[in-house]
Amino acid sequence: LSANPASGLQYKTKQRPDEERSPYSVQNLQDLQAALRTLPDHCHTWKYWTPLVAVYSGMRQNEIAQLYLDDICERHDVLCFDVNGEGDDKALKSKAACRLVPVHPHLIELGFLDYVEELRRRGEARVWPDLKKKRDGYGLPISRWFSGWRKTWLTEEDLQQHKKDFHSFRHTFDDRLKHAGVLDVRLPQLMGHSMEADQTFGRYGDLLKPPQLLEAVKLLDLGFDLDVLRREWK
Repeated sequence: LSANPASGLQYKTKQRPDEERSPYSVQNLQDLQAALRTLPDHCHTWKYWTPLVAVYSGMRQNEIAQLYLDDICERHDVLCFDVNGEGDDKALKSKAACRLVPVHPHLIELGFLDYVEELRRRGEARVWPDLKKKRDGYGLPISRWFSGWRKTWLTEEDLQQHKKDFHSFRHTFDDRLKHAGVLDVRLPQLMGHSMEADQTFGRYGDLLKPPQLLEAVKLLDLGFDLDVLRREWK
């Protein structure tokens, strides 16, 4: 044969989706805080912000990478991430992924809104101007950078046995909110999961408004010291 017909095929996973990756532990988050604090001043600002946006919002990597400044907006007097597939250069995993996610107050305290307003003053259109679109979206540089950077603050056991990567921020968001008592429709709506299988909330229920979602997001406690985590960018 001139080519291997099985090239690129993989064994079907036998793990549940929640077993494929692990959420970050308390110690992992403390180590993350220290690592973010020591990023060089001249690095791309997305290296500081994208992990924080991920763990404070539960958004997927490409949902974060493709954000436009217009996607940071107020809805019902709540500052939100408007996750959408509008435009030729944006895509969503599913119909349910189109959603509003309130911006966690801690992100605002850390200066995220100031960062966004500075970009607007400069006439930028996108939240991460340095990211360029590739075949699969804007997220490739984040993925490549994070794959190496995580090795500086995660143990070998975390990397191999517990399978902790960028997507683990999403698992952490989900896990922490569940432990905080968010066990209702707010969680799948924040995560962008379909609720069609649930007759009460999916077929007949209306989506909750940002003020109701914000009350859930505020319950997220990551144990960060914001005074330590805050950065001044030159």
